Amino acid sequence: MTKNDGRERSVLFEDLFTPMLNSITESAFLIDLDGVVLVANDITSRRMGFSRGEDLVGRNIFELFPPEVAAIRRARIEEVVSTREPVQFEDERSGRYFFNSIYPVFDSSGKVSRLSVFAMDITPQKAQEERLSLLGEMVDRAPASITIHDDEGNFIYANRETLRLHGYSEEEFLSINLKELDVPESAAHIEERMRLISEKGEASFESAHFHKDGSVIPVAPYPC
Repeated sequence: MTKNDGRERSVLFEDLFTPMLNSITESAFLIDLDGVVLVANDITSRRMGFSRGEDLVGRNIFELFPPEVAAIRRARIEEVVSTREPVQFEDERSGRYFFNSIYPVFDSSGKVSRLSVFAMDITPQKAQEERLSLLGEMVDRAPASITIHDDEGNFIYANRETLRLHGYSEEEFLSINLKELDVPESAAHIEERMRLISEKGEASFESAHFHKDGSVIPVAPYPC
């Protein structure tokens, strides 16, 4: 292969590689073992306060992070180099949360010489998780009994008030079927009520449950 052929192949590779890298909608970049950026896509650059991927080339990535974030990522990179295995982890920077993946890149002798890094912004997912967590806490602390069970009557969830009302631990309650919890007179109508709920989306009726000690608890379920 002539030098000219090599240059043409290099230009062709760059023409193909750069658009491909910039088509990735999350951060993707390559660094050496000291953290110096060798190549980066545009989204990485914009997240760092620059315009294009080439603006990052030659810069040390650790100098662009807050000290606490840089320390975490440096430790993870050292882990990849020492174990020769990829790592994945989450961290936070300037109010944004990222799911990071770091992969070792080996040279011809089999040594880790570079690292490819991918960072996905998971801030919206984190916000949703926080909302769900708050909602779950509200349901768990509600003063009314709240349960979730499947079509077969197997309980999937019971809040604190349900456990207090029935005298069971969570593990004990979730091992009980609705047919066992309902008194016989009520259990006889479970299938009919399930069908009504399936057709209309809700139902209201009076029933009674057994307490753990065998006593009967009047209840007025409103399944939906």
